[in-house]
Amino acid sequence: MEARVLWAHTSEVAAEFLSRCRGWIQPEEWTELSNTRSPSALQDRILARGLLRVALGRDLGWEPGSVAFRKDPQGKLHLQAKPTTGLEFSLTHTGGAAACVTFRGGKCGIDLERVDRALPPESTQNRFLTPGERAFLDSLPQGERPTAFLRLWTLKEAYMKAAGVGLGVSPGKIGVTPSEADPGMSFFQLQLPPSWIGAIAADGTERTLRVECVKAEGLLFEDGSAKITAIPSPSPSP
Repeated sequence: MEARVLWAHTSEVAAEFLSRCRGWIQPEEWTELSNTRSPSALQDRILARGLLRVALGRDLGWEPGSVAFRKDPQGKLHLQAKPTTGLEFSLTHTGGAAACVTFRGGKCGIDLERVDRALPPESTQNRFLTPGERAFLDSLPQGERPTAFLRLWTLKEAYMKAAGVGLGVSPGKIGVTPSEADPGMSFFQLQLPPSWIGAIAADGTERTLRVECVKAEGLLFEDGSAKITAIPSPSPSP
């Protein structure tokens, strides 16, 4: 089984492609996106939807502009015309970047965060951590804890998206350390540039799941194909 990740920095994608992404968005999607808090965040969301359409078009043999979505009551995106291939997907966007994952082996989720994002104090972080995760962070030098917290957080977010867990479930009830994680799910940290941390969760085990991660650069051409650069394979979560 293979999970395929496509990601990009918003500032590195050509304006022509972002314009094309806007053109692919459906009227009902614009109703949702119009509530975005800032122009830069809106650009990230537009890019995420565009990358996802390119990825799904690639995997299904569809034109990106023909890909239409619907949302379930938990807010999870689904294809309006569901294929019979069992293809699942997830997307994420934050602080100037966007990414998506497609997977034919079952449920999947992805999350992406900037390393320099502001974090809550440790007393507040405890609400989002299991006892095992708190013990893991406490075992680290103080200077390593912020990055380690973000690694745990991206794994949690990826899992919650894969499992379809809504906001009513506390992240502190969901463990992602080896002794606490869902044994039927694979967890991978994406090897991204130093300023970013990303993770995916997908049905299966590390022995049966291969992850392909590519970066979209510049203009995505008229046929919908991306100029891509391969980056190292992700590694299993610690």
